[in-house]
Amino acid sequence: MNRPFSTLAVLLLAMAPLSAQMVASHPGALAATPAPTAAAPNVQLQQPQGKPVVKVNGTVLTDRDLLREMLTIFPYARQHNGYVPRAMEADIRRGALKMIEFEELVYQDAVRRGVTISPARMQKAEAQFRKQFHSPDDYKAFMQEECQGSTKVMREKIRRSLLID
Repeated sequence: MNRPFSTLAVLLLAMAPLSAQMVASHPGALAATPAPTAAAPNVQLQQPQGKPVVKVNGTVLTDRDLLREMLTIFPYARQHNGYVPRAMEADIRRGALKMIEFEELVYQDAVRRGVTISPARMQKAEAQFRKQFHSPDDYKAFMQEECQGSTKVMREKIRRSLLID
């Protein structure tokens, strides 16, 4: 009878430091993350303006594409109000730029080869895409910001992502 109690006590004691680590490493889960002070070793990613950052075979890629890829490479920036470690920012930016260039080349090659996406695969991808939003309002906000409110633009973005997949 004493053994189950001592086992439970040991488990609780062992888990206590883990919960403290989780709280410290993910402050956004409990409250809004305060902006780092000027002395903090972090830099905030700039809001995209739609400005060109690179041209690949005549196709212009913008700072919006670059920021999206940077957040893919370093997703923790979303949890910390767009802040990334200053020491990593240049490498993240450089890697994201190389990745969007590469993806554009893959896309252009798929178009050149005449690769198509079946209607069934498109419908499945659209359904999966919509599921990633927490609410209809989140979906509408995305559509306005990224697709100019156009379902056609959204479908083209999905088709494009399937072609580079």
